[in-house]
Amino acid sequence: MHLALWDRPPSDCLRRAAEDQGLLVECHDAMTCARLLQERQVDVALIPTTAVLLGGDTLRILPEAAVSSWSYPYARIALSRGVEQIKSVACPEPSAQEALMARIILQEHYGRRPVFVARPEAELRHAADDGCLLIGPELPGDSTLGTMLDLGQEWYELAQYPMVWGLFVTLADAATPGIAKQVKAVVREAEVLAGAWPVDPSFYADSLRLRMDDVVIASLSRIREYLYYYKVTSELGELPIFMTEGRENNAPWWAAS
Repeated sequence: MHLALWDRPPSDCLRRAAEDQGLLVECHDAMTCARLLQERQVDVALIPTTAVLLGGDTLRILPEAAVSSWSYPYARIALSRGVEQIKSVACPEPSAQEALMARIILQEHYGRRPVFVARPEAELRHAADDGCLLIGPELPGDSTLGTMLDLGQEWYELAQYPMVWGLFVTLADAATPGIAKQVKAVVREAEVLAGAWPVDPSFYADSLRLRMDDVVIASLSRIREYLYYYKVTSELGELPIFMTEGRENNAPWWAAS
């Protein structure tokens, strides 16, 4: 199996687990991972949740695996003058999911509707906006750019579920039980590695979640509802989760023993 993962946390432990199992792995930004899957250059890709939910019938979510967390130190909104004064937010250009979730959180949790302005990465921290969306493994401390809002923690406080950042996806005509089992095996080993990961140990051991369970499904449902409410999607369709053939009542693969 050929797997495409993100070139930033929290893919580190997933990559190690996949390589330990002899799988071919390459790491890229999220947009490239999605493109490689569409071009059939990889079998499975880790793709941002919102992109998957906008993918229609062309994609299948592999069960038993998802990247979610209760907090997320790699995506924060820096507020120079506090949330009450926020009117504009600078955001990096390739940040569709984080910008959308920041918009939802600011409106639903704080009653604010700032304008989001796409800017080059180098200009983010120097722009004259009231806030900026920072994404990456090395973000400044809370006092550097003012108040910091952790998008993962903010989603949890809003929805009462962990934020689902990414899903393991295949093309609809390429999904097989064998691929689903391989991804499940990678995730199980990655969970063990995450429990003793040397970098950001509190995040990897206490906040990061790599399984798709009822809590993740509930969070995905809330995300879908917000996408519909914010007119990002035109309808509330079913989650395109891969189902195996011949199971009673078409039960989800993750529910099987």
